[in-house]
Amino acid sequence: MSHQPARTEKDCLNCGATVHGRYCHHCSQENIASHLSFWSLTKHFIYDIFHFDGKFFDTLRYLLFRPGLVAREYIRGKRVRFLDPIRMYLFTSAVFFLIFFSLSPSVNFNSNDYLLLDRAERMELAMGLSASAKQKPNDTAVRNQLSQLLDSSKQIELKTYGDKTASRLVHFRGKQFYMNARNDTSAVNAGWLREKIGYGTERFKERYKDDYDAGANKLFGAFLHRLPYLFFISLPFFAGLLALLFSKGKKFLYSDHAIFSIYHYIFSFIILLLLIAFNSLFNWSKWPLFSWFIAALLIYWPIHLFLGMKNFYGTGYGKTFVNFLLLNIMGSIVLGILFIVFFLFSFLI
Repeated sequence: MSHQPARTEKDCLNCGATVHGRYCHHCSQENIASHLSFWSLTKHFIYDIFHFDGKFFDTLRYLLFRPGLVAREYIRGKRVRFLDPIRMYLFTSAVFFLIFFSLSPSVNFNSNDYLLLDRAERMELAMGLSASAKQKPNDTAVRNQLSQLLDSSKQIELKTYGDKTASRLVHFRGKQFYMNARNDTSAVNAGWLREKIGYGTERFKERYKDDYDAGANKLFGAFLHRLPYLFFISLPFFAGLLALLFSKGKKFLYSDHAIFSIYHYIFSFIILLLLIAFNSLFNWSKWPLFSWFIAALLIYWPIHLFLGMKNFYGTGYGKTFVNFLLLNIMGSIVLGILFIVFFLFSFLI
C-alpha cells in the first residue's frame, strides 16, 4: 500500500467500477489521488526508499546470522517480510561489481590498434582498392587485397603496427593500416580451436612483443570484466549440484534449489564486499585488527554454507557434511571449467 492520499470519489479511475475501500475489487487499482503536491510526491519517494531499505536490511540480518532461514521461509510462502531474491541479487551484485571495478585499474584488452571490419566497411575498403587497381593494373598486391576482401570466408582485420610489409599496406578513412586476412571463425572444422588459439597467441606476441607483464595485465583485466557473467552462469550449475546431492528424501523442486543458491550468492557478495572494505582499511591503517576480521570472514563463509544447507534441507550433521564436501569438490571442478572457458574467451576475442 502506498502512502499517497486516498480519493474522496468512489469511482475507479482505471475501470470505472465503484470502489469499496481503498482498492478496486474489479481491477485492484488503488484509489489514490492522481495529482500530488511536490511535498506529497517527496514523502512518497522517501517512503519507497526506506520501504525497500527496510526489507533489504531485515532480509540481510536474517541472511547473515540465520543461515538457510530466508530461503526456507521463502519456499514455504512466507515472503512479505523478505526482499525478493531476484531483486536482492541484482542490487547486491551491481553494488559489488561497481565497487570491485572502481578499485581495479581500467583496462581495454580490445585495443584500438585492431579494427575488425564488418561487411559494410569491407565493401567501403574494397571500393577504394578497386579504384587503386584501375590506376595500377599491374599491382598484384592490390589485386590480392581486393580478392581477400571479397572472400566472405575470411575475416579482415586492420592494424596500425605489426608485420609491416608493403604488400599489405592499405589506406582506410585517412589512415594507414596493415591488412590481416584470416579464415572466418564461423567455419567449423577439426582444427578450429587449435587454429583459433594459435592465432590468438601470435596476435598476443605481436601486440605486446617482449612486454609480457603488460600483456598479462591486459589479459587479466579483460577476464575480470567478464566475472559478472561467470557468476551469473555458474548459479544454475550450483543449483543443479544441490539438486543432484539432495535428490532423495524430501521433495524439492529445482526452483527451490535455485532460491537457496541465489541467497547464498547474495551472502557471498556481502562477504566479498566486507573483505574488500577490511582489506582497504588494513592497507590504510596497518592495524592488525582488520586482518583478524578478514580471517574471521574467510572462516565464517564455508561455515555459513554448511549450516545453511543443514537448516534448509533438514538433514543431519553427518549427511550435510558429506554433501557439503561433495558440493565443494564438484563445484570447484565446474567453476574451474568455467574459468578456463572465460579465460580462453578473453584471450581469443
